Amino acid sequence: MRLLFVNAHERLFIEESHPRHHLAPVALGTAMGFATEAGFDVDFVETSTGEVKLRDLKRIFKKDSAEIVILHPTYELGPHIRDIVRLALCRDRKVFVAGGPATHRWRAILEETDAHGVITGEIDDTPSDIARALLEGLELDGIGNLAIRKGDSLVPATPRIRKRGLDSLPFPRHDLLTKPKYRFYYPLKNKGRLRMGYLMTSRGCPYSCVFCSEVERSSFGKGYEFHSPKRVTAELKQLAELGVTGAYFVDDLLSLQKKQLLELCRAIEDANTGISWCAQLRADDVDDEVAIALKNAGCASVACGIESGSDRMLKSMKKGSTVDGMFKGVQALKRAGVSVITYLIIGAPGETEEDRNLTLRLGEQMDADIVQIHIFASYPGTAANASRPDLGINGATKFSPASGRADEAELIRVQKAFYRRYYLRPDRLVHHAIQRIPRILSDPQAELGAAWRLFRHATMP
Repeated sequence: MRLLFVNAHERLFIEESHPRHHLAPVALGTAMGFATEAGFDVDFVETSTGEVKLRDLKRIFKKDSAEIVILHPTYELGPHIRDIVRLALCRDRKVFVAGGPATHRWRAILEETDAHGVITGEIDDTPSDIARALLEGLELDGIGNLAIRKGDSLVPATPRIRKRGLDSLPFPRHDLLTKPKYRFYYPLKNKGRLRMGYLMTSRGCPYSCVFCSEVERSSFGKGYEFHSPKRVTAELKQLAELGVTGAYFVDDLLSLQKKQLLELCRAIEDANTGISWCAQLRADDVDDEVAIALKNAGCASVACGIESGSDRMLKSMKKGSTVDGMFKGVQALKRAGVSVITYLIIGAPGETEEDRNLTLRLGEQMDADIVQIHIFASYPGTAANASRPDLGINGATKFSPASGRADEAELIRVQKAFYRRYYLRPDRLVHHAIQRIPRILSDPQAELGAAWRLFRHATMP
C-alpha cells in the first residue's frame, strides 16, 4: 500500500503577507518513518517552497497511485482545506487531515469536507495503523488519535499513549525532507551552498503563554521530554551524509534544563558534523556558560521570544520572564558570538502606548541581527482565544491582524515603520551585507530575493 504525505501551505491560494522562511514538517517526517518501517511505500510533497503550484498538486493527485493521502495543512490554509481534500479525492482513495491546526478544527473538517478522518495530536504511527486496518478490512474507530465520521455521528479521537521514550521513534525520512528547496533567513555559517535540514530533539512545553497553542507549535502538550544526545548526533550525522550544511532545530523549546543543554552541546561538538545550526531558546535560560557551549557546538544563531519590553505585559501574557532576565540572556549570546533573532508582539489586549513604546525601544536596544514584529493573534487553543476570540477571526495570524480589527491599519503601520527604521540604518545594512557575504556568493538569487521581499514589505503601503 502506498501513502502520500502532503504539506499543504496557504501559498497554494494566497500570497504571503510577511517575508518568512519555511520549515520542513518534521512531525510528518516521523510519521513517514513509521510507515516506512511498517513496509509501506511512502512519498512526500512540499508546497511551502513554491516549487509545487496548485496546478502541479492537481496533477500529482491524479497521477499518483497512493491509496492513502495524509494532508498536513497550515493554519492559514483553513478556508481552503475543503478544496484540497476534494482535489485529493480525484481517485478512489482515503484522505486524512493531520497537524496542529487540524487538531483544533477536527469537528469542522469532518462536517465541512469529505475527509475520512482527522489525526489529532502527534501524528506518529497513526497513518501506519490506518493503512494496516484498511489492508485487513478492519474498522478505523479503534485507532488512537484518529477522529472519524461514523454514519451520522462524529467520533472524537481516543488519545494515543506512547509507552516508550522519544528515542524509540524512528528517524524522520530526512531523505525526503531535504529534497525541497527551503528558504531559511536566519544567520548560519554554512560551508558552501546552503542546504537545509530540520530535526526535533524534544517535545512539549510546560509554559502557559496566552498567545501560544499547537496551531503554531511543533509538538503537543505541556509535558516535556527529549531525545538523548546520542540520538540527536546520529540524526545530525545522517543529515551531513545527505549533504546538509545548515540545520534548524524545530523544537518549541530546545532545552528546559541547563544540564541537559550542556550535555547536548558537548555531544554535538564531539560529533563534529560541520553543520551550522539554529534553535529556539528562552533568552532568560541563557548565561555565559550556555552561550559559549552553543557557540562551540556550531550554533550560529538563536531565536528568542522576547514578546514585550513591559514587565506588566509579560505578566499579563503569562510569559514567565522578565525584561531584565531576557536582556541579559541576549547579551550573553552576543558576547559569545552567537547571532540573535528576537520576536516582539504588539497589539496584545491591555497594551498601552507606553507598553508598546517600551517594546519597540527594547527591540532596538537588544540590537539583534533580526527582529520580527508580530501582531497579537488569538489562535485556536490559546488562552487568549477564550477571552478575545475577535482577535483570531478571519484567519488572523501573527503576521496579519484580524480583518476589521479597529487598530488593524495602525498595527501594520507600526510594524513597517520599525522595519524601515531598524533595517535601513546604514550601519545595519553594512552589518547584514558582511554577515551574509558567504551566502550571497553561494546563492545570490535566494539572498537577493529575500532582501527584496523584506524591503518591499517595509516600504510599500
